[in-house]
Amino acid sequence: MTESGSGIEIRAVDESNRREVCDFLARIQNPLIPPDRWSHLLHPHWGSHRRGAGYLLSDRGRVRGFLGTLFSSRELGSALHDICGMTTWVVDPEYRRFSFRLLEKVLSLEDCTHVCLTPRQEVAALLQRLGFT
Repeated sequence: MTESGSGIEIRAVDESNRREVCDFLARIQNPLIPPDRWSHLLHPHWGSHRRGAGYLLSDRGRVRGFLGTLFSSRELGSALHDICGMTTWVVDPEYRRFSFRLLEKVLSLEDCTHVCLTPRQEVAALLQRLGFT
């Protein structure tokens, strides 16, 4: 998704941009945690067939935001069900007007239940307005 006439883009995190996301998280989320320590969030490890570490917001190729996804599979009744845990929703202050686009992208993932188990108070209020309980 590219905004017409601008460099704003929402893309899946993959091997080609993983390092940039880690650098971004170290810079904006917590400079005391080096980029390599952030990489654990970007590698699937919860035993799901679904893959993906989340989505990034970029402007002319520079990472300006991130919303992480952690997938797991749980047996509900007699069926295996996919869970998408949302984590680490971070956006540069000057790009916050585009934050909802990251959330829209994650919520557009089909055939899974979306959860956010430890949201900040502001995020919890937003998710409640969207129908989360």
